[in-house]
Amino acid sequence: MKKGRIKFLTIPVLCGLCSLIFVVTSCKHKRVEVIDEEVTKDTISEGVKNSLESISVNIPSPLEVTGEISGAGISFNKNIINPTSKASSYSTSGQKALALGIYGSDLGYVTGFKQMQDALGYIGTVKKLAEETGVSSAYDEPAIKRIVENMSKPDSAAKTNALIKEVYGKAERNLRSHQRIEIAGLVVASGWVEGLYVAVQALGDVQRDAKTEKLYTRIWNQVFSYQYVAQFLNENQKNADFAKLIEELKDVEKLCKGLENRPKLSNADIQTIKEKITVVRNKITG
Repeated sequence: MKKGRIKFLTIPVLCGLCSLIFVVTSCKHKRVEVIDEEVTKDTISEGVKNSLESISVNIPSPLEVTGEISGAGISFNKNIINPTSKASSYSTSGQKALALGIYGSDLGYVTGFKQMQDALGYIGTVKKLAEETGVSSAYDEPAIKRIVENMSKPDSAAKTNALIKEVYGKAERNLRSHQRIEIAGLVVASGWVEGLYVAVQALGDVQRDAKTEKLYTRIWNQVFSYQYVAQFLNENQKNADFAKLIEELKDVEKLCKGLENRPKLSNADIQTIKEKITVVRNKITG
């Protein structure tokens, strides 16, 4: 697969398409009603905007990671992503928000490898979760299907990019309220977890060499970017779901801090990352 085919899909786009489709629960036992309608007035604070911008700029897109996996000569492996059959097992709003992040990242993986039938299955799963959490108006299924189908065509980058901007713009407008933005931390965090998990699982025991150099660097970029996710989570830790995730990520956070200034990861580092991130990922996916 040519690297250029995936570069125009950035993390804000992926979040807009797949991850940032959610509702928030104010606490573990209290249900918050969310009206599923398009939001056109920007009600989020400058601080929240800045935090989200930091995440958008600094977290590698799952499609970028997939490009490096493919570029390293590593084949598609469906066994490392979360099966869509598990979607029905997520019952609370917090679990479904986390699942949206997981499935959004997995959609980037299957799309990056042009597994179009699988991609449509993941789109259907995200659609169902969006409906169950009351934000289906932020999800433009026909447009997203056109994006996925268009990606398989040659010389389609310009048209695909235009479709992405259209869908992302709608999703972004639907998230401009404190109630919906707050849960973005859960969705982005689980997407970050899945992106790192898939990368290290795909790499496995393959050593660092000229062919895998870019993938190793991309994994380190993912590790380095955790600080921006952590900042957003910590700013919203009064939310019970945030507090639980922060606790589950403690060992991962410690590891990421230790690797922040060591961009030349070894395969031993990869195995340590795999061990720590797999524990958290399996808690999220069940």
